[in-house]
Amino acid sequence: MSYRKKQTVSGLVWVNENGGFFQPGRMYQLPRKTEVAEMYLDLLEERYPLRPTVNETAIYSKVSWGFANQVITELKALGVVVDPEVLRQKKDNVVGPGQKLSTVHEMFLLGLRTLDPARPLYSYVQELNSHFGLLVSYQSISDWFKKCWDYKDNLK
Repeated sequence: MSYRKKQTVSGLVWVNENGGFFQPGRMYQLPRKTEVAEMYLDLLEERYPLRPTVNETAIYSKVSWGFANQVITELKALGVVVDPEVLRQKKDNVVGPGQKLSTVHEMFLLGLRTLDPARPLYSYVQELNSHFGLLVSYQSISDWFKKCWDYKDNLK
């Protein structure tokens, strides 16, 4: 599938397979998600008792199949459309691989390891979340312990 590229003032805008416009790497905002949800519900009323397909919803809404599927899944699972800004805020709070922990958090991890050297990784994640409200991935904890000491050895 080839995309026709169009240059605009704010950057690169592409045309999807259904004739809709989008910017690569940027989420649609809540009004656009609401339009897709409304189109799905309208199609649902028109075709009752049959359900509209994701592809039909995508074509009429002029969005990609994946985005239409995401909106329909949210509608079915939650009964509402989730604001992308809320999703973005939740993603920003997670410390993942390659991101740095503060000195306070590092000292806390060392204290936990001193208390119980056989502690599993998920326990460190839970403790950081309960004490500091910090969401950390298992991989970032593992990476930190691997880089914490100068010598190469396992965590026994």
